[in-house]
Amino acid sequence: MPAVKTEERGDILEIIRKIEELPSPKFILEQINRVLNNPHSSAIDIGNIIAEDVSTSAKILKMANSAYYSLPYEVSNVKQAVMIIGLQTLKSVVLTSSVMDTFKGGKALDKEYTESFWRHSLSAAILSKIIARRVRPSDLEFHETAFSAGILHDIGKMIIAAFLPGIHQNKLEYLNEYSVSEFEAEHYVINRAHNEIGRYLAETWKLPRSVADVIYFHHNPASTPGDSSLVYITHLSDFLIHDSGQSNYYGYSRHTTLLDERTYGRLNLEENYKDKLMEDLNNEYSKAETFLRFSS
Repeated sequence: MPAVKTEERGDILEIIRKIEELPSPKFILEQINRVLNNPHSSAIDIGNIIAEDVSTSAKILKMANSAYYSLPYEVSNVKQAVMIIGLQTLKSVVLTSSVMDTFKGGKALDKEYTESFWRHSLSAAILSKIIARRVRPSDLEFHETAFSAGILHDIGKMIIAAFLPGIHQNKLEYLNEYSVSEFEAEHYVINRAHNEIGRYLAETWKLPRSVADVIYFHHNPASTPGDSSLVYITHLSDFLIHDSGQSNYYGYSRHTTLLDERTYGRLNLEENYKDKLMEDLNNEYSKAETFLRFSS
C-alpha cells in the first residue's frame, strides 16, 4: 500500500485555495456564449470575436481545412470557417480549447494521464450529446449543454493532476495496487473526491448550475436537486464508457461507481438501447479525436 502523508489527508478545498492562481476559462468563451445566446447573432458576429484571438483563430482554420470536412478549396477566412463548422460545433471547440489551455501550465503535469483524461472526457461529451438528442430531440441548447457537461464532469481530476502532483502520484499508486475506482482512491488518499473539487472550480468559474450539478452529482444522480436529466445523462455516459473498457487508458481505472438502477427509466430509454448508444459513439469518435487534435 502506498504511503500517504498525514497532511495530504487535509481539506483539499483549503489546498486548492492556496494555489496561486486558480485557472479560469478564456474571456473569448464568455463572449461567444453571450453572442450565441442572442437570437439575432450571426456567424459573422462570432467570426469577429474569434478573429481577435490568434490562437483560437488558428485552431478553427485548421479544423475547417482538415480531412474531416474534405473541402475542395482552402479556407483562409475565420468567418467562412465558422459558417462551415457551424455555431454549435464551434461552441464545443472553443470550450474544449479553453479548458485544455487552462491546465497546460500545471506543475509537473503528467502528460500521459492528461491525454487519457481528455480522451475519456471527450468520449463522455460525445456520448452525452448523443443521449441528449434522444431524450430531447429538438432542444439544440440542451444537446450542447450535455456536451459541455461531459467535457467538464471529471475536471476535479485534472486539478489534482495539474496542481497537486504528489497527491496525484499517490492516487495512481493506489489504483495500480487495488481494483477500485478513482473516486474510491481519491477518498483514501485525501479523503475527498474529484466531484467536490470540481464543484468548487465550477463555482469559481460561475458555470451554469446545471453543469455544476453534473460535476458534483454524476456518481450519485438521485441526489440532484431539481431537474436531474443532465446528471443522469452524464452518469450513464460515464458508466458505459468505463464498462466498455474504452477508458482503460494509463492511470484510468476501468472500475467506476455502479449505475443507478433508475437511470434508463429516468431518461425513458430501454436498457438494451445501450448497444446502439455505444455504436453511435464509435461512429462519432473520429470527430472526438478531431476535437482533441485541434483543441490542444
